[in-house]
Amino acid sequence: MAELLVALVPLLLLAALALLALLVPLEAIAGLSLALLAVGLLVGAPTALYYHVLLRRALAQRGSVPKGWYWRPQQHHATLDVATRRRLTPWFVAGGLGFLLMSLGLTLAVSALFLWFRSQGAVLP
Repeated sequence: MAELLVALVPLLLLAALALLALLVPLEAIAGLSLALLAVGLLVGAPTALYYHVLLRRALAQRGSVPKGWYWRPQQHHATLDVATRRRLTPWFVAGGLGFLLMSLGLTLAVSALFLWFRSQGAVLP
């Protein structure tokens, strides 16, 4: 069942993007993409930074801070107590949400640029 979702979700997103390109002007798509990028950056960057600060403090209190902990910080959640995890989770989720918004905005921006080039008669690979 999970494999079916992995296959269908990108197809549904592509269909939604095609429908969006038919119904919404490119300028609106470009504006929406920039807004998503800005909101994602304004939400994601500070919350992710604060999450990493809190996690580092928690790891330092527990003992030594593992080398390279910042590359895969979620691996260290299991080593923390429940109260610390509860304190970290909202910041972790907010940072992830910001990253998701930035990714969506970037995808829309690239799609709008691609559609604009196509409307100008440019030959793209």
